[in-house]
Amino acid sequence: MFLLVLCIWGLIVAIDCDEIDEEEVNYEDYKIIRVRHPSDSLIDYIEALVEAEKVDVLTRGLDNTMDLMVPSESHDVIKTITSSCGEVQVLHENMEGVLDDVDSLMTCSRTKREKRSGSYNFPRFFKCYHEVEGQHKFLKELAKAHPDKAETFSIGTSYQGRDLLAIRISENVGSSHNKPMIWIDGNIHGREWISST
Repeated sequence: MFLLVLCIWGLIVAIDCDEIDEEEVNYEDYKIIRVRHPSDSLIDYIEALVEAEKVDVLTRGLDNTMDLMVPSESHDVIKTITSSCGEVQVLHENMEGVLDDVDSLMTCSRTKREKRSGSYNFPRFFKCYHEVEGQHKFLKELAKAHPDKAETFSIGTSYQGRDLLAIRISENVGSSHNKPMIWIDGNIHGREWISST
């Protein structure tokens, strides 16, 4: 009996999932505001707005600030927050424009000349987002361009089986293996991925 109920439940879930229409969210005219030194009553008001899905809290800073995303239909709450607090800064007037900028970084690609030569324009490389394969290729090309000063090596594999590539930079790579070094790492936390791209 339990197995029959489980199978029926699975079919219902499968049917419901097929009917879900994923609608693209548009952030046109969404504002990002920073509220400085909110009072306890203002924090309660903001939490009520969050519960009512009128604003989203993006961050709560250690310096007693809150960053909020306010949709266009809730812009009236900015006036209320400003009159209650007085210290409100608009960080972004239109979130859709910010996301368009991010999209252009994500789709940034190498020029035909770079593809043909198999190399990167190093200054331009840092103006685009690159997935891990592109980052690895960049490090390898950097080491190839300066074999006496740089070399790449693997320090293991990630949970997903990807190579964890590192680069050693030294005045003379060949003789630096037994010398003291400085270790700089990044991408330890989930939101740090952009730091290396």
